[in-house]
Amino acid sequence: GTSTPVPGGLGFEETLDLLTAVAGRRRCVGFDLVEINPRRDPQDLTVAVGLELLLTFLGSRFSQEGSAP
Repeated sequence: GTSTPVPGGLGFEETLDLLTAVAGRRRCVGFDLVEINPRRDPQDLTVAVGLELLLTFLGSRFSQEGSAP
């Protein structure tokens, strides 16, 4: 469900690990999720993956706030 697919990119698990690491180790001021095209995603698979990535990032980021010194 993207307008510009690129072969050989990160896999889902690799992306989750990367986002979790960034959320826990860096000060984040924004998050941009791009290249999801609903017209090219008739079964909403890309939307579901994008939502999972976004929720994982936010969950990781906000779970860290309570444990900061």
